Amino acid sequence: MDQKNFSIRLMTESDLDTIMILKNLLGWNQTEADWRALLNFEPNGCFVAVQKDAVIGTATTTSYGTDLGWIGMVIVHPEKRNLGIGRELLKSCLQYLNDNHVSCIKLDATPMGKKLYISFGFRDEFLLKRMKGVGVKLDYDKSSIHSLNLGEAIEFDKKYFLADRSRLLERFFREFPDLCFQSIDKNGRINGFIMTREGQSAYHMGPLVSGNIEISKNLFSRSFEVLEGKEIIFDIGEHHEELISIMLNNGFEVQRDLYRMSIGNNPFSINNDFIIASSSAEKG
Repeated sequence: MDQKNFSIRLMTESDLDTIMILKNLLGWNQTEADWRALLNFEPNGCFVAVQKDAVIGTATTTSYGTDLGWIGMVIVHPEKRNLGIGRELLKSCLQYLNDNHVSCIKLDATPMGKKLYISFGFRDEFLLKRMKGVGVKLDYDKSSIHSLNLGEAIEFDKKYFLADRSRLLERFFREFPDLCFQSIDKNGRINGFIMTREGQSAYHMGPLVSGNIEISKNLFSRSFEVLEGKEIIFDIGEHHEELISIMLNNGFEVQRDLYRMSIGNNPFSINNDFIIASSSAEKG
């Protein structure tokens, strides 16, 4: 396809009905509310590829100040692949983030998309495992787990995520407060938190940020208890081997691999051990 046969423009709310149809062709779990939030967060950083007025591709960005930007929702219609559409969408995302002086850009790549990102200079950080299963009852320390205090969670998240994603946490808490929990230590201080939201076909668990594996197990267990029998997915770094093993022993399976990749100045990897589950592939 010659590039003149398609164009890239800003995404608008009027595109969402078509985008949902396109997204469903891939079987992705995001709801229209997820897309609408991305568009509200970054109205000048979400793009569509259009051919004869039909949306045939998408890509979004999410900025966490100028420290960190995330690229996600890179979708090309299955019948329009290998024609340069994904490349042009990615260029638009990078141009937007670079124009806004974002110093580090990350994404979680599918195996299909990885080659494209490498060609733009993105490099691997680590592998994420997309876990899929149903909520099961597990023994855990119930006394340490409480309903989420949003302000405490935001400050705790900044300490380990290192960038400010308060807008994202505020949205999850506003929409799903009964699926958000925190762990506290013996002095009443927060030492971990977890959030879950409802997706199209499964509940998406994450972010989960915690101080150690026992805290993570307690937070997972409380969330599983609330969602007993419900289908759940989450993305967890492969270096969290013990937690992955626990999940596999309790009926979860690895649905697919995702590759955390980055470009630019990246000070964020020092806390990878504390970021247990990401918020989502499209937002980090």
